[in-house]
Amino acid sequence: SRDSVVDVFSVLEGLQVVAGRLAAERADKTALSTFEGYVRAMDTAVADAHYDAWADLNTRFHGALSEISGLKLLQQSTVQALDRWDQIRRYFYKGVLVPRVAQAQREHHELLEGLLAHDPERVATAMQRHYHGALMAYLQYFDARKA
Repeated sequence: SRDSVVDVFSVLEGLQVVAGRLAAERADKTALSTFEGYVRAMDTAVADAHYDAWADLNTRFHGALSEISGLKLLQQSTVQALDRWDQIRRYFYKGVLVPRVAQAQREHHELLEGLLAHDPERVATAMQRHYHGALMAYLQYFDARKA
């Protein structure tokens, strides 16, 4: 439902803004290398039109951000919210995920740049844009289906 989409993306935005800030502060070279690897693999998935692979990597990227936070409740809540997103994205795969994936991937590059710069506010701002953009894509899809 529209309400469940708003719920998931609002919760994910809040969790991931906090996780992103902490990751920007705490990520060491190994963690940053992991994030770079995810983004490169996601680039390949987009180029090859393997959107399920991209979505799985997206989930792992955002899950890894919450792990770096060191906050157990944040990690658990993120896993739960990402599981809900996974159900939603499978339902709206062709209508929302596929058309949005290129923009979402550009947003992941912005997130990575902020992480590599160890800039918490840059990551937080990019994360807000990322989740707001996703939410708007789903809501526009709902509105178009109503019309």
